[in-house]
Order: sequence, then C-alpha cells, then structure tokens
Amino acid sequence: KKLLNLYNETDNVEVRNKIVQGLMLYNQRHRNNRSFVKNDPPLLKAFFTELLDSKSLNSKMADDAIRGFIDTHSSKEIMMNLDKIDKWLPTTGHYSSIMLKYTLVHKSKELQRIYIKSIVAELRKENNSNLDSYLFGPLSMGYQGTGKNLLEPESKQVVVDYLKAVRYKYA
Repeated sequence: KKLLNLYNETDNVEVRNKIVQGLMLYNQRHRNNRSFVKNDPPLLKAFFTELLDSKSLNSKMADDAIRGFIDTHSSKEIMMNLDKIDKWLPTTGHYSSIMLKYTLVHKSKELQRIYIKSIVAELRKENNSNLDSYLFGPLSMGYQGTGKNLLEPESKQVVVDYLKAVRYKYA
C-alpha cells in the first residue's frame, strides 16, 4: 500500500519505474503465499489495470505493467483487455514483446491462437535470427518438459510454417 501511495504521489519517472518493477516482482515471488493471496492481489490487479489505462508509459514501465497485468489477471480478463495490452506491446521493444506474447500463449487456447500468430508475424517482419531464439528457445524447453501437446495443432502449424520459411538462415 505504501508503494502504491508513493507511486501516486511522485512525478519522478525513475521512482515510478522502480515501483512498477518492484510490485511486478513482488507479485511473482509471493503469489503462492496464503496471506498475500488473501490481501494483496486485488490491489495489484487494480494497479496494473490502471497502468494499462495510462496515457504514457515508457518502454520499461510498459513491459513491467503488461507482465504484472498478465500475472494478476485470468485469461478471461486478459481477453477482455487485449486492446490495452496490444496498445503497449509495441513500446516494449521486440525482445520483450516476444517474451510477453509467449507468456500470453500459455494463458489459454484462445490467447495461444492469437499470440503465436502475432509472434510469428513480428519475427517475419524483423527477420532477425537472435530474435527468433526468443521463440525457439522457450519452445524447445517447453517441448522437453511438457511434450508434444505444448501447442494446439493450429499453433504448431504456424510455427512449422515459419521454421520452413526461415530454415535458409540456419542451414
């Protein structure tokens, strides 16, 4: 509560950046703690929702705000706020954008269909093998851990088609 009040009282961008980052990390570290689950999530949900409604976020704050929003909201709530998320994703930079979209892919089947296509479209546009690794690395680890059912067939096909299109870069 003190950090939320400080955020609202200060105009210092660096302080605000650190508060947003700190609250996002705090949520990630404590969301399995019973007292946290009982007391803090409604405050953080409201905070991250308000951030996405903001008129101006810098790239770092947008990255942390989107991640905080994803982590504190259900897939249904995310679906209802895709316009807000999609408004800020381009400001985060390609590496963060790909990672945030990849997180969204695993929230629900509907989000998977949307954001696998979005990731591949961004990768095609950028044509950057380093950026490709931000999809292929997590997918490889996911397939090792989860197995062949990590992605829905439609999403798998989107990735396979992309792999075929860019194999010249890796041959």
